[in-house]
Amino acid sequence: MVAIISCMITTLFLRTAAVAAASSSRAFFASASSLSYPSSGFVVLPIRSGGAHTRHDFVATAATIRRRSNNAQHRLASSSSRFGSSSLSLSSNTVYSTINELPLPLPSLNNYYYLLRHGQSTANVDGIISSSRDLAYSTRHGLTLLGIRQGKEAASSLLDLIETDIQNSLNTNNEVPESTKRVYFYSSPFARAKETAEACRTRLSLSPESIQRTQAMGLQINPAIAYHDGLMERYFGRLDGKELSTYAYVWPVDMFDPTHTAFDVESVAAVCNRIRATLLEIDSRHVGEEDGSSGGGNHIVLTSHADVLQITQVYAAGLDNVGRFSQYRFGNGEVRRMGRTVESLPEAKPLEPPKRGE
Repeated sequence: MVAIISCMITTLFLRTAAVAAASSSRAFFASASSLSYPSSGFVVLPIRSGGAHTRHDFVATAATIRRRSNNAQHRLASSSSRFGSSSLSLSSNTVYSTINELPLPLPSLNNYYYLLRHGQSTANVDGIISSSRDLAYSTRHGLTLLGIRQGKEAASSLLDLIETDIQNSLNTNNEVPESTKRVYFYSSPFARAKETAEACRTRLSLSPESIQRTQAMGLQINPAIAYHDGLMERYFGRLDGKELSTYAYVWPVDMFDPTHTAFDVESVAAVCNRIRATLLEIDSRHVGEEDGSSGGGNHIVLTSHADVLQITQVYAAGLDNVGRFSQYRFGNGEVRRMGRTVESLPEAKPLEPPKRGE
């Protein structure tokens, strides 16, 4: 009897709190006005019929939130000590359902890493989610003229970061060797990322101002850009091609459960696992004798997408809840150093709806 009463009280409390939070919250996305993200952390989910949004998805998502709300912090704090592996192919639109755990913490790396988000793309302007694996190595959803300019402008910010690292000799974790002054570009095979990497690298090599700075620092810019499937956009399953407002069905839930795959999205845990594998692979490439840097110390630029880079930065920094990655959003054409401490992260901002064109 005591257990039954306790359960009833808990259920009543959650419903009351959710209603109270919803009444004081602002609309999360304009086109999903029945879904709001209150400051208290409750998420009010609508039940819709038809289209790609099934009742099962929303019921499952709501159940996830109820199940995780009381013990999320405990679970996420302990999950970093567990490892989940997968041999999923990234070349097809796979339903990511086999990654049930976050990977081990990222070990110390031998090189300096910089995270560059693509510039404005045609998909950004159209206001749609663009994550299909069919876009890899295609020309679709490339950069706008503004996006190309943003890619070029990123070169100056990148040089600022590299210059600081050279002056300090070590990066923020004090565990990489002296800089080799070699710069390498890696990119997602999606057109918007490839074109951004090309715009940034070209500016470094051809702009008189950039040439002057690179020569003063003694930098050697590798002319080739390597494309890596591990840097692809996070796959959004049945939400791919939908309007940006449908991110509201995923991001808030990521905070409670980084392993969820509602709407067949690629989970945060899956992204963490592939990013870990990608970083370790790239790092090992630049520690061997083939590029003359047996001890590492190279400057490596990873050009990718907002969700992937945000997840990468919080995972690399050791944030206790990687599901909160969306509070550290990258702007178009923004470049950041990949820090290895929580203190290296920018200030967290409340979850905001993405705007058309961003």
